[in-house]
Amino acid sequence: MRSREARSVVATVAARVAPRPSVGLACAALSPSGELIGGGDPALLAELHALEVETGLVVANPGSTGFDGVLAARVLHDPATRAKLVESLLAARAREGDAAIEVDLEAMPTSARADLVALVAALRAGAPEGVRIEVDVHPKTTDDPGWTAPARTITERSRAPARSCAR
Repeated sequence: MRSREARSVVATVAARVAPRPSVGLACAALSPSGELIGGGDPALLAELHALEVETGLVVANPGSTGFDGVLAARVLHDPATRAKLVESLLAARAREGDAAIEVDLEAMPTSARADLVALVAALRAGAPEGVRIEVDVHPKTTDDPGWTAPARTITERSRAPARSCAR
């Protein structure tokens, strides 16, 4: 009996002290209609969840020669298409049991900044309590006129609560 109590105490303390391991699975690609292409492997997701690993649904904008920033900017700029993307992401997250939605849209023009903020705000508003909305923000490595939004700007403008993460 005492051993069971000890394990329970250790499990309780561990859950509060150390975060659960988590992994983002790059499994969904952006389409021109706002739908997602692909999805998580159900067998892999089940195995990871059985090991108590949190998973995050990652949406990216791959193109034929790299990231398709024009596609991402176009999808985010149209309110109806952006709403479809939000709906698609929230539904896929619920279906897969993911703890987070990770937005990894790259190579977008600076003019897409407000639309990305609107996407993050809509995801935060539609996601259940406790679901993290994460944004990958890549460092500026060249002096080109491309994407330059810092993480702070994205999270401040989306009014994301502290439990959200911009990384």
